[in-house]
Amino acid sequence: MPNFCKKVILYFILPFIFLGLVQAFGKRPSLFDEGRSLLESHQYSSAKQIFGDLLISVPDSQSAELYLFYKAKAAYYEGSFDEALGDLSRFVEDYFQSPFIPYAHLYRGNIYIRTKNPHSALTSYIESFRFSSDEKLDRILLKSVEGLVAQLSRFEKLSLSSLPDDRRCLLSIAIARGFAQQKNYQAVNKYLASCISPEASKMLREANQMLKKEIEIGLVFPLSGEYQKYGESLLDGATLMIEKYNRETGQKLKAVTYDTKGEIIEAGKIIGKLSLSSVAAAVGPLTSEETAIASAALACSDLPLIAPAASQGGLTGLSSTCFQLQPNIDRQGIKMAEYAFEQLGFDSSAVLTPTAPDNLRMANAF
Repeated sequence: MPNFCKKVILYFILPFIFLGLVQAFGKRPSLFDEGRSLLESHQYSSAKQIFGDLLISVPDSQSAELYLFYKAKAAYYEGSFDEALGDLSRFVEDYFQSPFIPYAHLYRGNIYIRTKNPHSALTSYIESFRFSSDEKLDRILLKSVEGLVAQLSRFEKLSLSSLPDDRRCLLSIAIARGFAQQKNYQAVNKYLASCISPEASKMLREANQMLKKEIEIGLVFPLSGEYQKYGESLLDGATLMIEKYNRETGQKLKAVTYDTKGEIIEAGKIIGKLSLSSVAAAVGPLTSEETAIASAALACSDLPLIAPAASQGGLTGLSSTCFQLQPNIDRQGIKMAEYAFEQLGFDSSAVLTPTAPDNLRMANAF
């Protein structure tokens, strides 16, 4: 072949060969891309290993914040919550200007939820909302904050002063919704006092209406007869708690007392009358026998009955609105048996018990 032809072939063919080689090697994913691919395919341990190796091998890389964030993310989905929380705390401290900061706070909040630390979760979600510019993330956070506030019995007043007015109002409304679910209308007023929006105004009106409304609670105890001293003790405790609730929430619960005289029929008659009245709930009676009749009287009613002292099993089965505060006798026997078997390792036992009906029932349940 003439030299001229050889040169022409090399001139035209070599660039295509070179281009093919470049394309072939260019398609090879980086370690970071490989880690992300593993993360997306739920291979969390392998993904975490790759991001961890990248942090160690190139700690001064401009992509170090990505390596750390994705390592924490992989650890979170793997279920290594302590490790993930450590990495996220480091990320928040070292890369506070990163666009991933709101998501780091979100994951911290999720970890606190999973590790049963709702107060810290609430703080993390609020921090995430403070930095967020993602509307979808905002909706998730506001719903999460509302749900947590509704579940928490108490916490310190949340500081929202670092938020712009419009963002603060959105978060205040979510918090107020949570308090409204708790029926804590005084707190609703506090959080919406400086919030100007149609929704906030509506919630404030509704809260003020509820604060003016008086709600009656029936207290049904033996205030005379054989069990008088026990009934009076329960009445004192219930009255104190109602007063405390009124102070903390601003609501007006009114206690209306009824005397069962320790008589079963009288307890049934009182609860029957209350089921047709305007009371919001009834607390009592004292004994299991009284409570059985009272619960049965509510079989076709929606009046909540809170039984503070009755311990016999099956009482809640007589009415869907009866709630026992005391663990029933059968349940106590079962729990003791579980403890003996699971914690102490015993597989046989002898039961010494008095022959009173309650004691025998507990022994049989054991």
